[in-house]
Amino acid sequence: MTHTPLRIAVVGTRGQAMRVAVPTVQLSENAILVGVIGSDPQRTRDAAIGWNVKAYESADQLIASGEVDAVWVTVPNYLHVDVAIKYLGGGINVLLEKPMSTTVEHANKLLEVSKSTSAVLKVAYQHRFRDAHRQLRSYLLEGNMGEIGSMRLHRYWKFPYFPNQDASELSKWRQSPEESGGWAINDIGCHLVDLMLWISPEPVEFLDGFFTRRYPGVSMDSSVFLTLRMGKTSLMNIETSNVLESPGSLLEIYGEKGWVRSFNSFQDSPENETSFAGTSTFSTTSQRAYLEMLNDFIDACRSLASMGANFEDGLKSVALVEEARKRSRFLEDL
Repeated sequence: MTHTPLRIAVVGTRGQAMRVAVPTVQLSENAILVGVIGSDPQRTRDAAIGWNVKAYESADQLIASGEVDAVWVTVPNYLHVDVAIKYLGGGINVLLEKPMSTTVEHANKLLEVSKSTSAVLKVAYQHRFRDAHRQLRSYLLEGNMGEIGSMRLHRYWKFPYFPNQDASELSKWRQSPEESGGWAINDIGCHLVDLMLWISPEPVEFLDGFFTRRYPGVSMDSSVFLTLRMGKTSLMNIETSNVLESPGSLLEIYGEKGWVRSFNSFQDSPENETSFAGTSTFSTTSQRAYLEMLNDFIDACRSLASMGANFEDGLKSVALVEEARKRSRFLEDL
């Protein structure tokens, strides 16, 4: 069946919007970029001219125009829920950047709106769409390793994250615990939490955690070490940092019948080494993961099968991160 491309507008005109959302929409054969909207009218107009699309002056104008089927929301964390509610309430499908919310209380405001509309809400957790991670999930669901005893995910990503990114992009809202919901734990950590919840065959709960402050001039978490419980007798560890060096990511799974180690699964040439199926290598890009996530969102908007994070998935991640922030201790304060 041939579908008409989904008409998408990007909400936001900085960092993630310009670096990821706009280029990804333009790459998709299933979507067409029709506009942008941001908090600064002049910056919105400049972005629209640069991408040859329409500049919307307000959410009300965008909703009333009848020109937009969906929005990709890339605003600061503390605005995610309110912006998503506005568009969902107007019947516009929403792809919402992570985290879905900074608190469970705020996230629950989305629940009533999502129940009252047919519009689709998905959370932008693109790492589900990496081939190495899909393979790990299939191994776990198929029981290849028997009962799992432990899982560990190590991923450090030093700030600034991108080659041409200015350190000044560490904006004021990212340095605010209330507005960001945490730094390392919500910049990088919530991605890792969603991934581990997604691949885990058992429910996951928080046990313990430690944070450290290492980034100059920033009083929030820059390194995070979490210990979780999967099911009744399995341990799961997540460690991330945006200030420490690392040779690459490592995701390890150890069971009673076998093991898997996934090397650099967030990079372009990951490798999954197993005790039962040899070694698998993959060739991919971050852009491909984003594109597959977007196309999955478009499938969901067309009432087709989707594996992207929905409201319930987003809420689980928000709840675990919130509990980790409440119960973890800063090593400097011990």
